[in-house]
Amino acid sequence: VDRLSMLGFLVPTLVPLIERFSLEGGEHSTAMTVMVALFLLFIALNATRVERSFRENILLRIEAVGRERALQEALDLLRKIADRVPGVVYQFRLRPDGSSCFPFASEATRELFRVSPEEIREDASREFANCHPDDLAALMESIQLSARNLTPWHHEVRSKFDDGTVRWLF
Repeated sequence: VDRLSMLGFLVPTLVPLIERFSLEGGEHSTAMTVMVALFLLFIALNATRVERSFRENILLRIEAVGRERALQEALDLLRKIADRVPGVVYQFRLRPDGSSCFPFASEATRELFRVSPEEIREDASREFANCHPDDLAALMESIQLSARNLTPWHHEVRSKFDDGTVRWLF
């Protein structure tokens, strides 16, 4: 819908109607002439508003696609960098309900923690299941302390895997 298309349709349709009513004369015809002219004006103004709205929406979508593309490129770059550094690069999120997740984790989680980044993206419990039972309480307390004080988190912990392997991690 745009102004020109709308006018190209309505003007040939309504102008002869306006002309007919105005030529007939009389109170009723004059009222109808005014009503049709006002209707034409209303439609023209509304088409202008709709056209502007469509243009704004299209521009917003184009900007959103650009931002999404830039965000994806940044995430791809972060993954490339994270996959080349020693250790694990991750983002840990502690939720208000006490649950946690790793929204971002590098591929090294597969080797070091024996879980995939996808497995812990929404729920970190799979990662904490590998924590040595003797270390779990201290690990959780260190996370809570870091969250309360808004300080960087550091902790040394043992991971114990199903095959009996124990690995110290910092």
